[in-house]
Amino acid sequence: TSSATNSDGPANYGIRLTGGPVSGTINLSTGSVTVSGANSFGVSIESPFTGALTLNNVTVSGSGSTAISISAPVTGNVTLTGTISADIGNGTGFISTATITGALANNGTIDAGVDQSSTNGTVSAAETGRAAMLIGGNVTGGFINTGTVAGAAGTTALLVQPTTAAP
Repeated sequence: TSSATNSDGPANYGIRLTGGPVSGTINLSTGSVTVSGANSFGVSIESPFTGALTLNNVTVSGSGSTAISISAPVTGNVTLTGTISADIGNGTGFISTATITGALANNGTIDAGVDQSSTNGTVSAAETGRAAMLIGGNVTGGFINTGTVAGAAGTTALLVQPTTAAP
């Protein structure tokens, strides 16, 4: 289990892969990553990675944050389980702008944005996220969705379009 909870500052990372090509297996099938702070990332793959990548229960809670970001090529299967959540304004649940040479499988729940709510007479406004799931790079093994992808308050649930940067 990984947790980074410095909500006093922006740009926090739970897991950040940088610094050159990396090979191996990242298996968080039984763990979780929770990160707070504006413009933060639960998991950010910023260097080429070769191997299986399994991510489970990744949550961010700061405006403009992203639960999972893949901005460098991944050679291997990417599997998402549990809840991948950016239930905040301007948040993104999952984004890949790089090629995944392998399959991308969602076996859990990916969500972004916040619906309006009321607690003890106090109304919390709805907040639109960027996207629950955005696939912008090529996925050579295909996308398999046996889970749920949901956007709250007008947030796009699933967007598949060529892109090299976050919306």
